[in-house]
Amino acid sequence: MAEHTSIIAAAAKSTLGPLGFRRQGRSRLWFADRGYWLSIVEFQPSGFSKGSYLNVSAHWLWTPHNYISFDHTVDDVRTFISFEDVDQFAPSAAQQAADAVVASERLRLAHPDLTSLTDFLIERDAHWTSQGRLDCWASYNAAIACGLTNQLAKARELLVTTRERFAGWRPDFFPLVDELEAASRKAATFGAFIHARINANRARFGLPALSATPAP
Repeated sequence: MAEHTSIIAAAAKSTLGPLGFRRQGRSRLWFADRGYWLSIVEFQPSGFSKGSYLNVSAHWLWTPHNYISFDHTVDDVRTFISFEDVDQFAPSAAQQAADAVVASERLRLAHPDLTSLTDFLIERDAHWTSQGRLDCWASYNAAIACGLTNQLAKARELLVTTRERFAGWRPDFFPLVDELEAASRKAATFGAFIHARINANRARFGLPALSATPAP
């Protein structure tokens, strides 16, 4: 392992580890369990020089991806720290890990429950739409959150929007929308469907299953 990577790993372990963050394999990515989402911290390498960017994000565990998507990223923590030597880099890495803790806590407090998260995702989708950015994943995530908070009519409306946006980009995702549209006919059915997906994704990260669907 490169010297600067070892320093980053040590800083993350000592700072993030006690707060429940786990390292994903031997990567520079750490995650903490938030129930239906993960708090993600990535010490992103540069392709041009030794060092690290910092990315802090939420990953919704209801996503259909088999990879970690950065679904809601904290925007003001991406400053790059460059490796020159051990004495210079070690305190910089320690500070970056401390910055990750602060940003992750901001993210946790921003989404204390499903009701507040649903409001956020609806507003986010509306914002991107008003800016001309037709983000299919924004409407998709908002639809799932609406379904989990028993706003089934709104969920179906957002799924129609999602289908329209997928049509021009990834029509192979239509089966995802079909499954959600079928499940959205009943709140209990929808909740059970998403609960199963969340637990399948939790299992991939070695996390225990949730015993019930997330409560609003």
